[in-house]
Amino acid sequence: MKKLNLSLLLMMMLVYRNPLLAQVDTVTYYNHILLPKHLQPGRTKYLVYSEDSLTKLKSGISIWERTISTRKINNREVLFVYQVWKGLDTINSKREVLSQMDAATFSPLYHLTLFTASHVRKRENAFVFKKDSIIVTDLASADNKTSAIALQQPVFNWELDMETFAQLPLKTGKTFVIPFYHPGSKVLPALYTYKVEGEEQLEGLQNHLMKCWRLVHREESSANYSIWWISKATHTVIKMKEYYNGKFRYKLMMNV
Repeated sequence: MKKLNLSLLLMMMLVYRNPLLAQVDTVTYYNHILLPKHLQPGRTKYLVYSEDSLTKLKSGISIWERTISTRKINNREVLFVYQVWKGLDTINSKREVLSQMDAATFSPLYHLTLFTASHVRKRENAFVFKKDSIIVTDLASADNKTSAIALQQPVFNWELDMETFAQLPLKTGKTFVIPFYHPGSKVLPALYTYKVEGEEQLEGLQNHLMKCWRLVHREESSANYSIWWISKATHTVIKMKEYYNGKFRYKLMMNV
């Protein structure tokens, strides 16, 4: 976790010394960089698949639905995001995710992941987010085994990257540093940098053109990268293209 603080300190030093980096924003719960008004209730559907960069063979094909809703709990407005993956090239496999966040700050409160194959529940994990830790419970174990992940600073839920990006004040040249943690991952919470590299038009299913921001994350130590095309009109992710260790992965919004 010391690396997390060191990375943040180095980023702040670079911004101070180089005015060209003045458009770098570190996103937190409290600095009001995220704009909740851009995140609207409703359901989106994506086609997700991988492609080998050499053979062009496609795999891992699935339909991915994300549903956003809000509910008031104990006088607090809570945002719910329910996700379900339905595999098309595997038999009866389904992955479900339910996340709860504070609607005003988008700070994560609770996260539940379920995986079912051939109608049998395989994994079930719950995550409770606190200010200084994340409590993890393996609900599939006989004794509900519990562990904790220490936090040096609050993090956002990386399973909700699309919803996070939708709330960013996007503008060509701006860079955002976001503390993310992927629930269930062995990778500890860390800072990730995303830059708005420009604008681009994408063609929708109805042959209409959509003006999009192009948000890019590039890994410093490898050739891996991810590109997100985000609608300027709706602030919704329209397309993602990711390159990781010789494979491309795509997410294509179907209801556009």
